[in-house]
Amino acid sequence: MSKIAMLIKKYIEQLLETDQLKLPSLPDIVIDVRAVLHDVKKSSTDLARIISRDPAIAAQIVKAANKPAVCANSLVTDILSAVNRLGIDISCNLTTGLAVSQMFQANTPLIDKTLKAIWAQNIQVASFSEKIARAKTKLRPDVASLGGLIHSIGVLPVLTYLDEKVMGLADAEVIDEVVNEIHGLLGERILTLWDFAPELAVIPNRYRDFSYQGQGLDYSALVQVAYILVRRQNHAETVDFDAIDSLKKLDIQSNEAMAAFLELLGQQTSLI
Repeated sequence: MSKIAMLIKKYIEQLLETDQLKLPSLPDIVIDVRAVLHDVKKSSTDLARIISRDPAIAAQIVKAANKPAVCANSLVTDILSAVNRLGIDISCNLTTGLAVSQMFQANTPLIDKTLKAIWAQNIQVASFSEKIARAKTKLRPDVASLGGLIHSIGVLPVLTYLDEKVMGLADAEVIDEVVNEIHGLLGERILTLWDFAPELAVIPNRYRDFSYQGQGLDYSALVQVAYILVRRQNHAETVDFDAIDSLKKLDIQSNEAMAAFLELLGQQTSLI
């Protein structure tokens, strides 16, 4: 790690410890849809009304409701029909992920480019997470997908800080170094602050911990596998099959097994 990256990382950690680091707030639309989710008096009509306030998210929900993964025989064209088809839980989780996606933007071109690249990878990880959950586990595919979408949420305060404070000192390599070192801790802090379920809040701090061994294949392990598959598919890194428990649990213990697993996932569709 370069000297400048170490200095920036240390300073960000100090800001975090003293509650001076600006952490992102949960988007208003997510607060509102989660309120519907936890209120037995609320209905799909209430949820559809809230989602309709954001035309971009509403359009994506309708698009998801028409995907083959939902096993739909006819097209829906309005948000209420889409919510009814998907169900309140799935609609809420999709809305949460889509709202988070709108946060991945910045003013500085280099930071904005970095955020867009990270979000593009998040989409891939979410899609793989959903497909793995549906094909190989009893875990909920929509929760797995949400886990994939928010696994790198911790990059936001790091890149926001760099965007606002030290862009004159940071190039692409320094940005990558700082982000890789600290975003997991920040991600867990953010999701805990947002009152995410513990099984999701720990994902940012676990998905790159290849020594992690959970009880069975939990959401952290599932997102970790999805992340590894995406990175491997993009030729970004090699894999030590013997050292990664999550791969063993899915019987992925060779390059051939990984290739076969990727082929299986490629035959499926997701809501993302």
